[in-house]
Amino acid sequence: MWYRSLSLICVMYLLQTVIVASEPAQGQVYGELVTTLIERAEEMSKWTAVDMRKYHTIVKKTMGNKHKRRGGISSLEVKYMKMLSFRMRSRFAMLSNYDLVQYFEHGHTCSAQEVEQQMVDYKSPSICAETEPYKVAQLIWPEASVFVDIGVNRGYISTLIFSLWGGGDHKVSPLNQFDIYQKHGYFRNNKNPGGVCNSAFNYGYPLYCPAKNREESGFCALKNDIHLYSIDGSPFIISSLQDVISNRHTPDISNMWKVKNFAMSDTTGFAEFTAQNDTYMAGFEGGGITPKKGKYTRATERVPMTTLDDFANTYIEQKHVDIVKIDAEGYDTQVIMGAHKMLQERKVGVITWESGSQIKLKQNLKYLSSQKFDCYSPDWKGFVKLTGGCVSRLQRGGNVFCVSRVNAPGVALAFEALSRYHLPTPGAPDIF
Repeated sequence: MWYRSLSLICVMYLLQTVIVASEPAQGQVYGELVTTLIERAEEMSKWTAVDMRKYHTIVKKTMGNKHKRRGGISSLEVKYMKMLSFRMRSRFAMLSNYDLVQYFEHGHTCSAQEVEQQMVDYKSPSICAETEPYKVAQLIWPEASVFVDIGVNRGYISTLIFSLWGGGDHKVSPLNQFDIYQKHGYFRNNKNPGGVCNSAFNYGYPLYCPAKNREESGFCALKNDIHLYSIDGSPFIISSLQDVISNRHTPDISNMWKVKNFAMSDTTGFAEFTAQNDTYMAGFEGGGITPKKGKYTRATERVPMTTLDDFANTYIEQKHVDIVKIDAEGYDTQVIMGAHKMLQERKVGVITWESGSQIKLKQNLKYLSSQKFDCYSPDWKGFVKLTGGCVSRLQRGGNVFCVSRVNAPGVALAFEALSRYHLPTPGAPDIF
C-alpha cells in the first residue's frame, strides 16, 4: 500500500506546482486589467470634462424640462471616473501579482477603521441611485452582450442597457421610449409616466465610447449586437412592449430584444399576478406575485412562472448572462435562488436586486458571497460595500449590485475602487 500513498503525494505535489506556476500568469493578467481600466477611466473623464463642457452649458440654457437636463453624462458620472482613476492608481496598481490573485480569490475584508469610515453619513440606501452603476459597468465592461431584465415594467432600465451596450445608432434609449409612449398613448393612465425615479429622462449616453464614434454631445454613434431578454408577469406589459419593439423601432431591434411573459421565482408552475390593462393599472410599478394586502389589493390573473435557470436553458442560446437585473416586488430572493445552478456554474457576471427585508438581505448577501460575489449599495457619495464585513449595520431598502470576481473582474475592481470604506488619502480628488 506504500506505493499508493507515494502516488497520492506525487499527484498532490504536481497539482500544487501547477497552481503555484499559474498564479504569476494569472496575476499578470489582472495587472494588465488594472492598467487598461486606469487608461480608459482617464481617457473618458478627460473627454467628458473638456470636450463636453460647451455642450453642458447649452443643455442648461436650452432644455427647460428639468428632467431632460439629467439626460447627458452627469457631473456625478465624471466624478466617479476621476475617483476610479485615482484609486486604481493609488491602490490596485500598487498590488503585486500575488496580491491581485489573492484579492480575486478571496475578496477584501474591511478593517475596523474602514468599517468606521464607510458608515460616516450612511443612513439609508437610495432606491433611485440606479443609473450610475450601470454606466460604470459599461465603462469597464463594454464587451458585455447578454442581459436579463426581470420585472421589466415599462422597460426604462432595459432601454438604458440597450443604449449603453448596444450603442446610440440603434435609437433605443429611456427618453426615446418615453417619447414613443407619450406620442402613441401607451400606459396613458399611469400616474408616474417617467417612472418613480424618473428613469425615463435619460439619453443613455455611455461612459465608454471609441474615439471614432464620439460626438460632442456625448452621443455614441455605435451599433453593437446584444442579446436582451426582458421578462414580466403582466401579459399587458409584455404585449405593449412587444408592440413597441415590432412597430415603433427598426426591424433589427426585434432580433436583439426579446420580451417574455413569466412570473419569476424559485420554482416553475403558475402564479397569481397583478392584473393590468389599458385602462386599469397600466404600467403599475408595484405589480407582482400575490399583491400586497391593503392599499394595493387589486385583481389578479394566472400567469406561467419559471426560474432563471430554466429560462436560460430554454431561451438563452449563450447559456450565460453577463448582467441580471431583478425587480420582483418582494420576490427577489426567490428569483436569486431560482438561479442557483447558473450561479454555481459561474454563468452570471453581475446581478442587481432590491434589498427587501433585513432577513432576506442577509440571506442573499451570505449566499452570493459564497459564490465569489461582492455586493454594493450605491448612493450619491459612492458605493457602500455590504460584504466583506464592511458595514456595522445593514440598512434595508435600495438597490444592491453584486459583482462576480470570477466573471466580471473589471467591474468588481471598479465598484471596489468606488466604495466608501477607503480611508482618506493625500492627493485624492475631493469630489463628494
